[in-house]
Amino acid sequence: MDRTAFRTHMSLYALAKKFHFVCRRSEPGKMVLACKGTNCKWRVYASKLAGCPTFQIKRVDEEHNCTVDERGDFKRHATSNLIGEMVRNKYAGVGAGPKPGTLREFMRTDHHVPVTYWKAWKSREVAIEKGLGNTKDAYKMLPSYLEQLALANPGSVVAIETTRDAGDVQRFKYVFISLAASVKGYMYMRKVIVVDGTHLKGKYDGCLLTASAQDGNYQIFPIAFAVVDGENDSS
Repeated sequence: MDRTAFRTHMSLYALAKKFHFVCRRSEPGKMVLACKGTNCKWRVYASKLAGCPTFQIKRVDEEHNCTVDERGDFKRHATSNLIGEMVRNKYAGVGAGPKPGTLREFMRTDHHVPVTYWKAWKSREVAIEKGLGNTKDAYKMLPSYLEQLALANPGSVVAIETTRDAGDVQRFKYVFISLAASVKGYMYMRKVIVVDGTHLKGKYDGCLLTASAQDGNYQIFPIAFAVVDGENDSS
């Protein structure tokens, strides 16, 4: 699709075929890749199509005459970004996805590439961001999400509060949500509300507060929840 995707695709190919290439020539409209082996003939020439970012391979010399030792450097292509791209689909659905230890085993058994725990952890972070998006972009979507939530559930109570920093940029502070079904159902609950919180473990920390009641069957009934900076009087 573009220059970055071409480089990623070729790195995956080199990892599968177990050889090490380097970029001999790199310009905005063209790229020449060559095997790092001494006097090896493998070479790929690709250029950008006119009027679009798509890269197309124009010429390939597929023959390898490099030594086994020279081809052993193929492990250098297994960067955290590449591994993250390889396993991004494993984090796109429901669930936390594979742990770093599982990624290390996957790379060792399927691709014969040993990776450190730190690289596996970083690869997991890259895969989560590629599969689900990053936390920063998710916070930016909150205002439009709350608007759609209120339209789809008439009677719901939603609110978001922000602060302005020195650069006049609005930054998230609080969000409060109580769905219409919870608001209407509260009149049938026992008149005791329990407020509790749990710490968020994401990049921006914070605290998730919940307000719950109990019905006549002694079952928990959620009333509202909020994301705040911490359990304090202000929040």
